[in-house]
Amino acid sequence: MRKLDEEYITTKRGNHGHGLKRINNIVDKYDGYINRKNEPGVFVTEIMLPI
Repeated sequence: MRKLDEEYITTKRGNHGHGLKRINNIVDKYDGYINRKNEPGVFVTEIMLPI
């Protein structure tokens, strides 16, 4: 996983890389919280949405 500015971008070939943007849009739509960490061998996304 690579990072460009504040956004993560995929290193996969082909039609990939839309999932993180969709997650961001959903979190924004519902005024949620998102936190991402990228360490060697591990990529974590933490999401909290209000109920």
